[in-house]
Amino acid sequence: MKYDFIYLASQSPRRQELLSQIGVRFQLLLPGPDEDAESLELVLENESAADYTQRVTIAKSSAALKRWHQRCKAGIELAWAPILCADTTVNLPGSPDHEILGKPRDEEDA
Repeated sequence: MKYDFIYLASQSPRRQELLSQIGVRFQLLLPGPDEDAESLELVLENESAADYTQRVTIAKSSAALKRWHQRCKAGIELAWAPILCADTTVNLPGSPDHEILGKPRDEEDA
């Protein structure tokens, strides 16, 4: 099946830029003000980087699909199209417990 566009369930300007560079049309499917998207990214105790990335990406995908369904039920006409969700994880192998770095708080933290 061919689609005219995909939904991008990501607030990352870099992901938007990359999709545009390769000619992929997309529509944003972002969390509403009632969603706590940041809570999906909390690191669990003793969680490996691979497990963290997989868990967070699945959680984001589930939340995006639920968001799509809720908006359709609210009367918003949305086309059926694939939803792209992703997560980037930075892991420091030399650090204690292979520390997973979260999103930087600000430019200085980055």
